[in-house]
Amino acid sequence: MSENHAVHAAITCFENAISKERNNIETIESEISENHAVQTKRRRIHENPYISKTVVAKEVCDTIITHVKERFSFTEHLNASILFAADRFPQMEKNFPIEHLEATLEAYPFLDKIRLQTELELIYRRPDFRNISGAIHLLKFITDNNLQDIFSATFALLQI
Repeated sequence: MSENHAVHAAITCFENAISKERNNIETIESEISENHAVQTKRRRIHENPYISKTVVAKEVCDTIITHVKERFSFTEHLNASILFAADRFPQMEKNFPIEHLEATLEAYPFLDKIRLQTELELIYRRPDFRNISGAIHLLKFITDNNLQDIFSATFALLQI
């Protein structure tokens, strides 16, 4: 499963979990209402304080689901992180991840494809880059070694 598919699967799993909890709110409210009704039979349903809490709880669940969908509707930029997975550099040296580069360029069309691909191919080949774990450390390495001009497209992508 690709990382992008894994992200979408995790988002769907989270949404389903929130939906399940939202659906359980009525069950919980019914149990509380039944217990409360036994204690005070005179109270009317519209006076039950748990009804407003149920409505609010459902609205909170709906808001969470809506915000998650909005926030993660665009995940193509996550392909860029795959390009910087140092543990995969030996594998990517042999088989360049062109599909992830293409997806990254769709997210960031202002980047120079040829330059970025050339820089990444060089990074994947060099042993001194293979010990760097993650995009932040790679950015720091490029900055600390004053390599911003040599790896300008990579540097721009890492800054994003």
